[in-house]
Amino acid sequence: MTTTIIFWLKIAVYLFIVYSVYTLVRDGIRRKSVLPTGKKEWSSVASDVLFLALSVFLLTVIHKNYETPMEAVMQYQGKALPEFSYTDLKNNTEKKFTDQKNNVVILNIWATWCPPCRKEMPELDRIQKEFKDRGVAVVAISDEDPATIRNFISKKNYSFATGSFLHSNELINSINTRPVSILLIDGMVKDIVVGARGYSFFHDWADIAGSR
Repeated sequence: MTTTIIFWLKIAVYLFIVYSVYTLVRDGIRRKSVLPTGKKEWSSVASDVLFLALSVFLLTVIHKNYETPMEAVMQYQGKALPEFSYTDLKNNTEKKFTDQKNNVVILNIWATWCPPCRKEMPELDRIQKEFKDRGVAVVAISDEDPATIRNFISKKNYSFATGSFLHSNELINSINTRPVSILLIDGMVKDIVVGARGYSFFHDWADIAGSR
């Protein structure tokens, strides 16, 4: 989910909340009573209250799972991510993220239990194969048990690096949603997207960054 989508989604939810409150107030004025007097009126009020509660819940989800990680990462826009280390499960070596020598890195934070994560992995694999000669690298890291990750990727043939966090940092720990992809150029944070994306999105990232 991008910042633009989040903005318009929140606007839509706020407008719905305003309309629901307006409906409750209008109906109360019409019947000249705060509380409904009939079964039909109670049903209407209950529906409005339920949708208001769902709207507040949706705003909470948007803020916690989308806005918070995006704001946290974008604080580092134009800066390097705080250092963290991981185990490269393809060759069982411990690495620091700063060991990456590629000019462009798409850091994908994922989990085997996450269907959207699994869905976008073949697309990330296409990006790795297509842009590897242009200095672009995809690095997918999970905080799950290494055995769980290894069991999953052993059934695949992904060309990108896959690992498990050894020592993360406060920023990574604050990102509770999956998947999250961070674009880094020359080691510096350029962009972030929360939620799964397809080939065309990652192609635009890699193409623009790899063509500098």
